[in-house]
Parts: sequence; C-alpha cells; structure tokens
Amino acid sequence: MERAADLSSLNPETTVFHLAAMRWRPGVSAELYQRLNVVGTMWLAERAREADVAKFVHVSTAVSFGPSEERPRCEADGYNRTTHRNPYVHSRIESAIGMKDLQAKGLRLVVVSPAIIFGPDQRDHPNRITDHVRRILRWPADIFFDGGNQKRNLVYVGDVVRGITLAEQGAQCGEEFILGGEDVSPRELSSTVRRLANRPAKARFSIPPRVANRVARGLDGLMGRGAGNGAQESLWLLRREWRYTSHKAQTLLGYRPVTLENGLRQTLRFVLGAGRI
Repeated sequence: MERAADLSSLNPETTVFHLAAMRWRPGVSAELYQRLNVVGTMWLAERAREADVAKFVHVSTAVSFGPSEERPRCEADGYNRTTHRNPYVHSRIESAIGMKDLQAKGLRLVVVSPAIIFGPDQRDHPNRITDHVRRILRWPADIFFDGGNQKRNLVYVGDVVRGITLAEQGAQCGEEFILGGEDVSPRELSSTVRRLANRPAKARFSIPPRVANRVARGLDGLMGRGAGNGAQESLWLLRREWRYTSHKAQTLLGYRPVTLENGLRQTLRFVLGAGRI
C-alpha cells in the first residue's frame, strides 16, 4: 500500500498492471477475500485514477462469468454470482464492478480475465493445475469425481502474459477480454499428461457424487468450515463445466494461445527437468 501511494508522481503515460489477489483456497474467510480482493484492489484503482495513469490493466478471472451450461461463456454473458456461494468469486466480481464505477469517473480501465491457468510455477506457491500434473506423475492410478468428464478451459501461463501485454498495447479503455486456451476434462488431461510423460495409469477409479458429498460434509464439519468455503464447495466446482471462448481477444487483440499439448509439454519439461515432482 505504501509503495502504491507513489502513483501520484507517476508519468501520465504509465500503465499500472494489477495482478495481486487472494486466490481460492478452502478455509479462507470471506472477510479476508473482501479485504484483499475488494478493498485493496479498489484502493489501488482509486490511486491510479487520481494519478491519471494512461491505463489500468486489472487481471481478474473468467470464473466470474460462472460455469458453462449449453455453450462456452463469453464477455457478453456478464458476471454470474447466483450459481454458487464461493466468497472468492464474489470478491472478484465485486472488485470488477467497483472499478467500472471508477471508470465512469475517469479511470482508464482494461480488464483481462484468464481461464484456469497452468504452467511453470513456484513450489512454495504452486499452481493448482500444475500441482495436479505432479500428482498424475506420482500416482500409478487415476481417481476422478463423478466420472471426470466435465470440461474446463485451461490456459498456459505464457499465453496469459502475452494476452495481458496485448491488452495493454491494443485494447480500448473500458474493454474486457477473456484469455483462454482449450477445453479439457480431467480424464483427457490425465491421458494427455501420461502419454507425453510415458507414464500410463495402472488403474482408473471414479468416486460417485453421493460418496464424495458425504465425505466432504464430514470434512467440513470436522474443520468447522461453512458450505461456501470448504470441501463441499470444492466438489461443486469440480462437478461443473467451466468452458470459455477467447474469440473477442483473438479478433480484437490478435491473441493466439498455444495448444494444450504444447503447453503441457513445456510444463512437463519444467516439472521433470529439475526433479520438481
């Protein structure tokens, strides 16, 4: 916060990139999400508006548009905060709406909303998908929830970086862009990782929803977690489809993500190359 106070002395041609947020993790209180993802974000955006910076690029999340049903979600669908109780998603939506109010007061805002990111990470702060890739490589068997056929959009981290740069350089203020990659199910992801790494599964199991829900309720009860920020919410997320289209970013920004397989190859080189399993 103290360093952000220096925004008042920035050159008006400066772009501010805001990527910081408390990400989804079971057990985190709604108050903490509110303080970091809403209050902190709005404070920084207000300082940027006061400094009259050239552009404020806010990195949000495509999950704010909700789970997909019949078709992939796009920017025109708008935010969806009615389908579940996740305090993380609610905080990201609230901050995005708040910044659009600041935009009406002069903030030169551009929002980019990546899908579910994967790729090289830090072991002390692991990426959720990359950590799952590590588990696939370690475990001889695959375990899925409710069949494991639910599609979700995965985007390689390098594409997100390129997309953010393209938005800073070419987006009109007031625009929002989903940055995604390919839709893939847990079963398909596991099969691709195992094929690329030459580590076939010895067995595959699917946990029925009724059993998984019973276990999740028990865990939440033991941990004293509410239904919206515990294992039950994690299961709710796993059983939905999260498909998104990046057509707008591709058309207006020239955004071109790598294929899922190429992204996974680069991820596996990172994970296997330095013994980071």
